[in-house]
Amino acid sequence: MEATLHAHLSPPLIRDGLLAHLAAPDPDAQQGDFDAETRALLAVALPEICLELLQWRDAARTRPAALAMALRSQALEDQLTAARQAIQLATPHDASALASACDTLQRLSPFPDERDAAAQVLVELRQDRSTDAPHNNRRAQ
Repeated sequence: MEATLHAHLSPPLIRDGLLAHLAAPDPDAQQGDFDAETRALLAVALPEICLELLQWRDAARTRPAALAMALRSQALEDQLTAARQAIQLATPHDASALASACDTLQRLSPFPDERDAAAQVLVELRQDRSTDAPHNNRRAQ
C-alpha cells in the first residue's frame, strides 16, 4: 500500500531549504516586492509547490490510511537513522545514549543481525552497570 502511495506522490523538486526560505520572507517580500531572480524562482517553484500540496491533499482525502502508514514508516526510518548515528558517535561515558539507541534498533530494525547486535550491547551495558553498582554504593556511604 505504501508503494502505491509513493507512486502517486512524485518526489519533491523543491528542497526543504528553499521552502524554509520562502516561508520566512523579508519585509520587502512580505510587501510583494521581489527582485528579478526571486520572481523567476517563484515562476518555476510555485507550480511545483502547488502540485505537491494538491497531491498530499488528495492522498489525505482519498487514501488516509496509506498516507498515515507512509508517514509512520518515514518516522520509524528517521528513528533508526538517528539511533545508528548515535551508536557511531557514542563515547564510553555516554552509556545511556548508547542504551537508548540500541533499544531503538532492537525494537525497530528490520535486520536480524542488527537487532541481535543491539541486544548484545544492551546485555553488556547491564552487566557493566551491575558490576559498577557495588563501587557506586561504597562511594555513597
